[in-house]
Amino acid sequence: GAGDGGGPRLTAFSGAALMVGEYLKLSDFFVGNIDSRSGLRLAVEDLNDDGMLELLVGPGSGTGSRIRVYDAAGLRGIHNPLREFDPFGGFLGGVYLG
Repeated sequence: GAGDGGGPRLTAFSGAALMVGEYLKLSDFFVGNIDSRSGLRLAVEDLNDDGMLELLVGPGSGTGSRIRVYDAAGLRGIHNPLREFDPFGGFLGGVYLG
């Protein structure tokens, strides 16, 4: 995802392909309002202990703090989040994930 000032576009690449110097795009989509220029902040974690990573996506400063959780294994298909929540309702400073 782009940093502050960029659009909310998320592009995911295969980690296995990157390890051998190749670029295999798995997914490319917008998260939230496509007109936003707050960028995206990302983290990955196995949140449900299934051995697969989930992708957490939050906005940069200026557009709130809504966090969306995506199943990383399902990024090639429809991009509906598994879960969404706003930990700091009304706060416009974005979120850092990690």
